Amino acid sequence: MKKITLLVCFITMGAIVFGQTWSPPGATWTYSYINVGYHGYVEINYVGDTIINSVNCKKLHKLWTGTENFPINIFSEDRGFEYTY
Repeated sequence: MKKITLLVCFITMGAIVFGQTWSPPGATWTYSYINVGYHGYVEINYVGDTIINSVNCKKLHKLWTGTENFPINIFSEDRGFEYTY
């Protein structure tokens, strides 16, 4: 019984230690944004890591780029940062 418990502990520890990260440095995501009168896309960039309340977090920057229909106007708007862990 001790050998089985020890084996399960090593397998579990290996899965925790070698976990996969979800956002490599330099990762970029985009998604479409459509509303009445304007449309465009949001680009999210992984810009680095930070610590918030002793928790290591990913820092993501959001930039919204779009077009207004009336009058026709192209714009970019900084949507700030989001943090995940």
